[in-house]
Amino acid sequence: MMTLGKNSLLVTITLAFSAPLLANSKTLFVNGVNAAVHGDLSVDKGEWRNKESYSALRIKTGFQLVRVGFVGFTVGYQKVGFYTAEKNWTKAGASRTQFDYRGPVGELHLFPDAMISFSIAGHQGEGYSFTEGDGASDFGINCGTDASCTASRMERSKLVVKEVMAQVNYMFRPGFQIFLGAGNRQVTGTPSYQVFEGQDESYKRYDAAKWKLDTQLYLFGIRGTTL
Repeated sequence: MMTLGKNSLLVTITLAFSAPLLANSKTLFVNGVNAAVHGDLSVDKGEWRNKESYSALRIKTGFQLVRVGFVGFTVGYQKVGFYTAEKNWTKAGASRTQFDYRGPVGELHLFPDAMISFSIAGHQGEGYSFTEGDGASDFGINCGTDASCTASRMERSKLVVKEVMAQVNYMFRPGFQIFLGAGNRQVTGTPSYQVFEGQDESYKRYDAAKWKLDTQLYLFGIRGTTL
């Protein structure tokens, strides 16, 4: 009887610990669109060019690819900026730069269905930024004899972005979490400049060099999840 009691206690403890860990083991390979998912809506804050501080809206979603005990891994997609969804904290009332980038994201989740959980995400995206100016001298480019260059009022940069983010999640009700995160963002921009030739608008490189940004950023957001 004592052995039975010990076994029952062991089974009870095992179930108590394993039940939350195996709450949703559905994965993309096995269950397809029925796999566990998460969707994030957040706002970040970090440095952009010219040491200006910006915030941008972020949307991210992911499908569970692997789940082993208290560890899960998702693959998904992230979009940042939306061109008009930024705020310049450095210059009050000004937002001369708009940017948008998007691309695949992979995320490692630890204790995803616990009250306190952790995750680390890696993202590689592409997009564009647009910066308004007062002319070629404002952008620091050499126009030579090209009159359309001196009349440039816009710089467009093609962006290649790499990010690594870590975050702490708090589940305030089943299926919903708020989170705080921090990470690193590396951006390479290939600039070109707006010109008008007759009625046609185009962009030219001139002698502009690529620009690079390597900085930290922070984010706050809410997550809906079935992980």
